[in-house]
Amino acid sequence: MHHEKSKALQEEKEEILMAIVGSPNVGKSTLFNMLTGKLAEVANWPGVTAEIEYSRITHEGNNILVIDLPGIYSLVPQSREEAVARDFIIKNSPDVVLAIADITNLEKSLYLVVQVLELFPKVVVALNKSDLSHKRGIHVNVEKLSRALKVPVIPISARTHENFHRLLDDAVKMAKSSRSSVLTINYGFLEHYIEKIANILSKYHENKRVARVLAIHLLEGDKSVLELLDENDKLETEKILEEVSKTFGGPLAAYIAGKRYEFIDKIAEDAVVRVKNVEERLSKIFDRIFYTPVVGFLVSVFILLFVFIIAIGIGMGAPLTDILCSIGAENAANFLDEYNPATLIDEGFSLLSEYASLSLDYINAPKIVSSIVVDGIIGGVGVVATFIPPILLFYLLFSILEDSGIYARMAVSMSKMFEIFGLTPRAAFPMILALGCNVPAVVASRTSTEETERKQIIFAVPMIPCQARLVVLIAMSAYFNIGWHQALFVVTFYLLGIFMYLATSLFTRRFIYKQKSPPTTIIEIPSIHRPSLRVVWWTTLRNVKHFVRRIIVVILPLSVVAVVLTSYGLHGYAESPQETFGYYIGKIFSVLFYPIGITGEKAWVVGYGVLNGIIAKEVFIASIESIWGNFYALLGTLTSAQVVALTAFVNLYIPCFATLAMMLREGHRKLLIQHLIYAFGVSYTIMMGAYAVVSILS
Repeated sequence: MHHEKSKALQEEKEEILMAIVGSPNVGKSTLFNMLTGKLAEVANWPGVTAEIEYSRITHEGNNILVIDLPGIYSLVPQSREEAVARDFIIKNSPDVVLAIADITNLEKSLYLVVQVLELFPKVVVALNKSDLSHKRGIHVNVEKLSRALKVPVIPISARTHENFHRLLDDAVKMAKSSRSSVLTINYGFLEHYIEKIANILSKYHENKRVARVLAIHLLEGDKSVLELLDENDKLETEKILEEVSKTFGGPLAAYIAGKRYEFIDKIAEDAVVRVKNVEERLSKIFDRIFYTPVVGFLVSVFILLFVFIIAIGIGMGAPLTDILCSIGAENAANFLDEYNPATLIDEGFSLLSEYASLSLDYINAPKIVSSIVVDGIIGGVGVVATFIPPILLFYLLFSILEDSGIYARMAVSMSKMFEIFGLTPRAAFPMILALGCNVPAVVASRTSTEETERKQIIFAVPMIPCQARLVVLIAMSAYFNIGWHQALFVVTFYLLGIFMYLATSLFTRRFIYKQKSPPTTIIEIPSIHRPSLRVVWWTTLRNVKHFVRRIIVVILPLSVVAVVLTSYGLHGYAESPQETFGYYIGKIFSVLFYPIGITGEKAWVVGYGVLNGIIAKEVFIASIESIWGNFYALLGTLTSAQVVALTAFVNLYIPCFATLAMMLREGHRKLLIQHLIYAFGVSYTIMMGAYAVVSILS
C-alpha cells in the first residue's frame, strides 16, 4: 500500500489509533485476528521502515484503527522488528497501546510490558491465556498488579474471547484520558548518567520520557541512538558512556535487565499465587462423579442449593431458619433469625435513622431534608447494605469451588441443559442466588466469560422470585384457605419464574443479540487441589468492593428519587398518600387492572401498591395496607382469577429500584430500557392469560 494512503488513514477524524505489542509467544496475533474478525490490510506507515498490519473495528460507537506491530521480545532493538515496534510508538504516538503478556509465564512476559510502560503513558495490559492459568494452578490478583503498574490490567483469553468487551472498554477509556505519566524504575547508580544523557537527547526529543527511555536504551547497547545526535553531542555522550563503563566494569545491559526483573519479581511475589495440584487419583474420583450424566447433574444442583442456603441463610436467616425449625432446632433458628448479619445491619441503620431524625428535628430542619436524609439516604443504603453478608458468603463459597477445580466439573455436568436455553453452566450461580435477591444475582453475571451471555443473565435474572417476592406470594396465597392449595400456589409461581428466566435468556440471545447458537463452552479442567485462602480472599474482596461501590454511586440517588415520589406532591411534603406524586402515578397504573375487573377505588390502591413495589417488592403489601387499612380485607374482595392474575403481574413486572440500579451499572441504558419494555409486556400478557384460564376453570 502506498505511503500517501497510509498517511491519509492516519489522519482520519475521530478514529482511535490502537497498537498491539507483544512477544511472539503470547497470542498477540491471535488477539488481533479475534478482535478484528477479518483479514488484515498492510501499510507502510510514516516513520516505520516496514509494512504494518492493520484493521478497523467499531466498539460502542467508537471507531478504532487497530495496528498489529511485529512480535518482539524487547524494545531495545536487536532486530528489525524490534526497531519497527519502538519507532512506531515513538513517532506515531498511538492513542493507546495494548501490551500483551502471557499469564502462564507472567514474570518473563512482563519484561516487554514494563519497557512499554517506561516509554508510553497510555497503556492497557492484557493478560492472555487466562483460560489456561487455573488449570496450571496459577492465580493472579489483577487489582494488585494494576496498582503496581498504574494502568488497567485485564485477564483475557484470545481463544475464548473472555473479557474482550472489557478490554476494549478500558482501551477506549485510556485513549480518551489525559494520562501523561509513565512507569519509572530506579536504576540505582545509573540514574546520574541516565539524567546526563537524557538532557542531551532532550534537544532532539521534546518529550522528556522518550529522552529518558532512549538514554536507557543507549546504556543497554543501542548505538542507533547516537545517530540522532550532532558531532559535538555525540562526542559528549560517548565520553559519558566511557565513564560509565569504567565505573561499573561490567555489562550494563545485564544490570539494567536485572533491575527490571527485580521490579517484576517484587510485584509478582505480591500478586501471583501458584498452587500445587493434588494426586491425580483424587481428580479421577471427582471426574467419575461429575461426568456420570444423571449423577453429576444432581450432585451439581445439590451443591448449588447448598451454596444458596448457606450464603442466604447465614447472611439473612431464611431459608436456613425454616430448615432448622423443621428438624426441631428452634433455638438455633431463633438465634439465627435474631442475630444474622443482615438483621444486625438493618437494626444498626434503624438506630442511625432514629438518631438522624431526632437530630434533624432538634435543629428544625425542613421536612424535605429530613425525609431525604432519613428515608432516602440512610434508609435506601440500609436496605441494600443488608445484602452485603450473603454476597460476601456467596463469593467466598463460589471462589472455593472455582479455585479447587470442582466448579469446572459442575459446569461440564450441567452444560447440556443450559445449552438448550442459550447459556453456559455459569448462568446457574446467578439463577440460584436470585432466589435470595436479584441484586447480587445481577452482580454475579460477572462470572460469565462471554459478554453476550453476561447481558442475557442481567436481562433474565429479574424473572426469578426473590425473597421479597416470596413475602408477596405468601400474602397472596392467603386468599386460598386450604394449606396445600397455598403451597401449590407459591411453588407454581416459583417454577414459572425459573422457567421465565431460562426462556427470557433464550429470547434475549436469539432476538436482541441475533445469535442462534449457544455460547461456546470451552472448559479447561484443572486437577482437584486445595483452594488457596489468599486467592479466595482476593476474589471475594474484589466482588464485594464492586457491590459496595454500586450502592454509593447508583442506588443512593435512586433511593432519594423514590422518597420524593411517595412523600411529596404538588404542594410539598404530604401527610396523606392521596396528596403525593405516587397517588397520581398510581391512578395511571390503575387502568392496567380494568381488563381483569379491578376498578374504582381498588384499582388506584393496587396501582399505588404496584408503584411502591418498584421501590421494594415487599412494600407492595405495606403500601396497600396503609391506605385500605388491611391488605387481606382488600384481597377478600377479589375473585380467584383476579388474585392469580394480579400475582402473576406483580411477580414478573418491573424489578425493584435496587435491581434496576444494578442492571444499569452492570449493563447499559439500552439494555435496561429493553428489559423494562419486555418485562412489562410479558407480565401483562401472562396476567391476562392467567385471568382468562382461571376464570374458565373456576
